[in-house]
Amino acid sequence: LHESLVCDVLSTFSNVPSEDVPVTFSSLGRAELKLNFVRRDVTMYGRASLIGKSIVLDSGVGEVGCGRVAFPDPSSVITSVASFSGDVIGFVFFEEVLGRAEVTVTIHLQSVATNVNVELYLVSSASKMCSKDDLYNPTSVSLSDVEYPMNCAQSDYKCALGDLTGRHGSMLIFSQSATTLVVSDVLAHASIFEGILNSKLVVARKEDGLVLGCALVESVHSREAFVLVGEDAVMRIVQVSPLFPSTLEVDFSALASNSFEFYFGSISGNGQSVDDKDHF
Repeated sequence: LHESLVCDVLSTFSNVPSEDVPVTFSSLGRAELKLNFVRRDVTMYGRASLIGKSIVLDSGVGEVGCGRVAFPDPSSVITSVASFSGDVIGFVFFEEVLGRAEVTVTIHLQSVATNVNVELYLVSSASKMCSKDDLYNPTSVSLSDVEYPMNCAQSDYKCALGDLTGRHGSMLIFSQSATTLVVSDVLAHASIFEGILNSKLVVARKEDGLVLGCALVESVHSREAFVLVGEDAVMRIVQVSPLFPSTLEVDFSALASNSFEFYFGSISGNGQSVDDKDHF
C-alpha cells in the first residue's frame, strides 16, 4: 500500500513518488486466486485509515496493477475542494460519505520556492487576512486554554473544527515535486450546518505563521459529457469527483449501419499529449 496516489489511477497523480506504508500482503507462495487475510494492523478508520491510499500488485519483477482504496458507491460521496496557485500550488480534497462519521482529506501541495514545513487550518469566509486569529471554531472550543494543543492532539473532538494541523500535525512540502498526504478527519464535514463549505483553507509556514496560500472551500459537482455523432449520443462519460475514475457508457446501436472509430488522446502530467490512444 502506498501513501501517494500512483499508477495512473488518476493522471493528475501519475508522477507522484510513492512512500511505502508498512502494511503488506503476500500470497505466501500459494496458487489460489481467492485468499482471505485477517489483519489487526489494517483499518478503515482513524488516522491510519487506508481509505484514499493506493494498492499496488507486484509480481516481484515489477508492478502489474494498481488501484485506489475508495468508497464502493461514489454517487454517495460529497466532494469539496480548496485550490491553490501562488507560493504553494495544488489542492486539498474533502470526501464525505453521507451518514458516515469520517471525512477523507487528500492533500496534494507543492512549494514554489523552497521546501517548507506548513500548517493547515480553516478560517471564516469573512476573514480578510486569513489569520489564525480567525480560526474557524463554530463550536466555541476554548483556544486560550493552555492545555488546548495537548487536548486537541489527543482527541479530535477537543479541537476547533478548523484546526487541521492540531489534529493531524504539520506537513513538509517540497519545491521539486508535490507531496500527497491522505488523512481521515471526523470534523471536516461539508453536509452539516456550519460545516467547511465556504470557509477558507489556509496554508501557513510553521516557523513564523506566514500565510503562503488561502483558498475558498467549494463544492465539487459531478460532471457528465456526451460524444455525439450527428444527433446520436454514442458515449456518455460521468465522473462524480476528480478523485474517482470516469465511467464510460457506450451505445453504437444507432450507428449500426455505419462504421466509425473513436479514440481518446491522453494528456500527461506536464500537459503534453501522449501518443498512445485508447480505441473504441
